Amino acid sequence: MFLGTGIASAATLYIDEVQHGVKRPVAISECRADGSTCQIAAGKTISASITAGLGVTVGAINASLQTQYQQTYTVTTTCTSPVLKRGQVYIMFPRGDFVFFRVDDRKGTAFLPTGVFCEVHSDW
Repeated sequence: MFLGTGIASAATLYIDEVQHGVKRPVAISECRADGSTCQIAAGKTISASITAGLGVTVGAINASLQTQYQQTYTVTTTCTSPVLKRGQVYIMFPRGDFVFFRVDDRKGTAFLPTGVFCEVHSDW
């Protein structure tokens, strides 16, 4: 997919690829509950991250892709774990779309949050 739009200093943004529903490996929150369930509450905020120094903004990506990503995403759902065993932790991760782009032959990436993903991990 190659779309262009004007950005800072008359450069053109070209979108090379978009990977939808990517789990970002940096945890937002976690809970533990040996032998029972636990909850990770709503209200966490996830920020978009874009390669620095290329002058690309969320707005420029939105214009190129004709989408409506936000700079920040506030989690409005609560994750409830299954019954956790000793040594298990329930973790909330950001989920979003990963965008690969170019600006004047320089490559960059953006992570644009769209939600969360919760899963059980071993803490051993």
